[in-house]
Amino acid sequence: MTTTFISCSPKIAEKTPTSEPVATIESPIELEDELEPKILMDGDTKDEHGCIASAGYQWSEVRNECIRIWEVGIELLNLDEISTSAAYLIFNQDSGKVEVFLPGDANIILTKNENNWIAVGSDFSIAIEGNSFVLYEKEVLKYRSEQGVPK
Repeated sequence: MTTTFISCSPKIAEKTPTSEPVATIESPIELEDELEPKILMDGDTKDEHGCIASAGYQWSEVRNECIRIWEVGIELLNLDEISTSAAYLIFNQDSGKVEVFLPGDANIILTKNENNWIAVGSDFSIAIEGNSFVLYEKEVLKYRSEQGVPK
């Protein structure tokens, strides 16, 4: 019986006197290059609009650009005592349209109608009450802004 010892040094194979190499241990660096999955780093993934979601950017229809909603939007706090999620309002330049970013839902675009914003076929509406924006769903108050309404 012949015993073969394999060294842990890169590219070294031990031979028995009467046989071919039993095994080859590749360089750990070469193995890593071959076996490591291609992982995309933050900033490498873009959506269909070119927004980098991993950096927090989302597409805004009313602004026609990639935005971070918490940087440019007006935060609305959920009035449900159980939930801590917020919604965000993004207005177009003349405030004639507002895009509502609701947690877990598709964005909703509402159009200004006198003193509020509504969307045909939607259960949502936005109004100004006092110095706050409020968001209603089926005439039930769901969200309110803490920051004042811009002049």
